[in-house]
Amino acid sequence: MSEGYYKIKPEIKDFIIQEVKNHPELGCRKLSNLIQEKFGLEVSKSSISAILKEQGLNKPVGRRPSGEKNISLEPPPQTKSSPYQGEVGRGLIVEEKSPPEFIPCLGCWFLKAGELCLGGLQAFSARLSSNLKEEAGELLAKNEALLYLPVLGRKSSPYQGEATAAGGASGQGEKSSPYQGEAGRGEEITDANGSWGETLAAITGRRYSNKDVQAYLESLKQVGSASSELFTQESLEQKEVLGLKFILEDGTSFFIDGAMRSIWSKNHIPLEFSQGLSRVRDYSVNAIIQDSSPLIGQASPGLEVPTPAFLNFIAAFFGQNPAQAIKKIEFYDEEDRLIESLEPIPLKRHYFILGIWPWQYPDRSILKKEGLRLIGYKKGDREILTIITNLPEEQASNERVISLYLERWTNLEAGYQDFLDKIGHYFEVKKTNSPQKDNPILPTPTRWGEGRNPPLTKGRREGVNQILDFWRMRLNSFCQRHFFPLKYAGADFSRIQECFFSLPGVVKTEEKTREIIFCRPQEASHCEDLVYACQRVNEADVRLGDGRRLVFVVALS
Repeated sequence: MSEGYYKIKPEIKDFIIQEVKNHPELGCRKLSNLIQEKFGLEVSKSSISAILKEQGLNKPVGRRPSGEKNISLEPPPQTKSSPYQGEVGRGLIVEEKSPPEFIPCLGCWFLKAGELCLGGLQAFSARLSSNLKEEAGELLAKNEALLYLPVLGRKSSPYQGEATAAGGASGQGEKSSPYQGEAGRGEEITDANGSWGETLAAITGRRYSNKDVQAYLESLKQVGSASSELFTQESLEQKEVLGLKFILEDGTSFFIDGAMRSIWSKNHIPLEFSQGLSRVRDYSVNAIIQDSSPLIGQASPGLEVPTPAFLNFIAAFFGQNPAQAIKKIEFYDEEDRLIESLEPIPLKRHYFILGIWPWQYPDRSILKKEGLRLIGYKKGDREILTIITNLPEEQASNERVISLYLERWTNLEAGYQDFLDKIGHYFEVKKTNSPQKDNPILPTPTRWGEGRNPPLTKGRREGVNQILDFWRMRLNSFCQRHFFPLKYAGADFSRIQECFFSLPGVVKTEEKTREIIFCRPQEASHCEDLVYACQRVNEADVRLGDGRRLVFVVALS
């Protein structure tokens, strides 16, 4: 039963007001869920918002729950923590003096960002290199061309007939050439509207003609079924890590999500916080085994006081008490299955940087007792965020710690709101799918490919079409979970293609970054969705093979 604003009972209004005062980070969606649980009534988000506005409690996320003025969350001018200034931190860039000539369908870079996180094509190309006696980077570019061609507005599949003989029997009886008309004479890959060669070159870094692609398909055919079986194996082995379980010598433990956003007491983590196994493994080795860089998390858990899991984390990373040292790290997937373990872990200090918001931990003396540095990130005389770290000051100044944090998490307010929204969405999925209340905050996630991806199993001979369709759908699913707004979670591929993958853009390569600049959509809501997606990609800290960071922005022009 629904409850309108003017019919809301006084005790429910009091409950809303008290909850927001105690927990300012709660949004209207989460408050609606809490009311449903406590009172058995459905109160709309608009009604809750009206109450908060009436009470002067509708404060933006990331600001103190008091009468403070609005505060900009831009990095300090002296801190060069981002390759872009002003609006760029929110996914926008200022208009350039010479507006770029946009290339069609550069939205495929979202798929490429997902591929860089999972690494299926990369692993397959590396393995295939020894069979074809060709450099792995060149093979990767060719495999990307095969993967993205069907997304570039082509109505028919670019690989038919003999092409599928490289992996199975599908396509038998079809024409032997994967292209029609001008195919085989070396012309650029085209469709009725012009050349896709420029688009592919902007995505893969190579220029290919129809003849080049046909020759590559023939080489796959000569390798035979081994190539498709190899791709199948590599595809299925590109797992995602939902939670890293840190097991200490005294038997206690805590979890960190795959995206390194926060610390958790159990592996009840929203699926949107998973990450590709190879990236998690590399990050863990770099930050914990080799201590080449600190672990930089977005949010610390707990509101009134630090959670036991957080205190275990601090003790483990300080490495001063052998009984609380990290014994091993286990990687778990979304079904709570152990993927692999990382051990032994050196008995030494491991460094970290975490953020806490002004309303967290009113009494922070316990953090100082633990020997942590508390660094206030301020705008003028007002504190926006407190950054805590165990890095010695002689190793990293306060300014350097702030810079490292802001470089890793470029969208403070929007990023934290996204964090809360995904936890709230996780709560709603639990409520919809299971009437049990064993864990009312963090339910069991839905599997990544449930109901949307074509089947692919080891030992089964598949054609090139089937294998690449599988990987394309998996990358699309990854983008839906990690990059795109929640409203696109159930959208089919054609809808996602229309809204994101077909977007025009331009590539701009800098010394430390590669920027994908998208043409700004005319529709305001679509522009907001695109800015959101760019922010999520930037927060994912996606790196190219040459170490450059992948940065997505939207042109204001």
